Amino acid sequence: MGILIEKLFAQLLFWLYDFIDTLGAIFNILTGTQKADETRTLLEVFLDSAISTKVLLGLCMVSVVIAGASVGVKTVKNVIKFKAGGEPTSHATTVKQGVLGIGASVVCIFFVFMFIAFSTMLLNMVNDVIAPADNLTLSQNLFNLSVEQSYVIDESVWEQREVGDYLDESGHRVQEKDPSSDDGLAWEKDASGNYMLDDDGNKIPVWVQRIEWYHPYVTVDGELLVTTGWVGSYTASDIKWSMSPDQVFGVHNKDWIGLFEQADQGYSQQPMVRLESFNLFTAYLVAVIMLISMFMLSVGLVKRIYDIIVLVICMPLVCGTIPLDDGARFRAWRETFMSKVLIAFGAVIALNVF
Repeated sequence: MGILIEKLFAQLLFWLYDFIDTLGAIFNILTGTQKADETRTLLEVFLDSAISTKVLLGLCMVSVVIAGASVGVKTVKNVIKFKAGGEPTSHATTVKQGVLGIGASVVCIFFVFMFIAFSTMLLNMVNDVIAPADNLTLSQNLFNLSVEQSYVIDESVWEQREVGDYLDESGHRVQEKDPSSDDGLAWEKDASGNYMLDDDGNKIPVWVQRIEWYHPYVTVDGELLVTTGWVGSYTASDIKWSMSPDQVFGVHNKDWIGLFEQADQGYSQQPMVRLESFNLFTAYLVAVIMLISMFMLSVGLVKRIYDIIVLVICMPLVCGTIPLDDGARFRAWRETFMSKVLIAFGAVIALNVF
């Protein structure tokens, strides 16, 4: 009965893992660390489409119109200011700022996509360095974390180790004996055989140590031997969430009426992972935390993408008004745009570090 309940929870966990992988794929596509189709990222899909060309030409035309209107407004403003007794302003300067606004729009369109492409390339390099190895999906890594691992103890071998000072019945430490010393007690000596002294100039005693017997860990070629819940040569990469719990955890021989599996019996279907070595509580805890984290990161990332789209659409208005505010809005736009693009780095790094 216990195995049946555990496998029911395992099936729910598999569905949760499948949803996490789907959410992870969407997250990677949005950040550009995964292809949107077989060969292209989301940015490349947009740039290769005919719509993108129309959008870029439209932005350029809007920028020209706004810059021309801004030059006209600035010229009228200068004339009115001069007639009111203000200092005259060169119309050539105003026209120069208008041309600068149009040029800035064209350059910014090129800069925007170059900066996004460069950031995506850099983000992919960062992701390749810090991403988990073995080409496992996010959920396969989470599953592998919940499979218990332990070092193998060699129960056929006994070894000794010191575990602290020995205390007599009164709770006092006992000094070792040394027949060669003047008082018959052992004192710390250096390599030359001279007594070692403490800060007060007194000899340092050698205390009797308490000895403990223990079984050492098994080593192979100097490395500790690790046993896991994985059976045979199976690894996390072999797990697919379309599998049933019986395929992953095997099937024990059932009781005499053939209803429930018996944990103390053999297997009628061999497992990939031993169910008793899989920590369901840890698996659910990590999966739920990851799901919440990915949902929050994805929502934040979608918001940043929306902000970037709005900033790109507003770019002609910002560049076209350079003659009116001497580029103050353009500088604020530039800083905001760069911060929105670079914010994806934090999301990817946080996800991989977790």
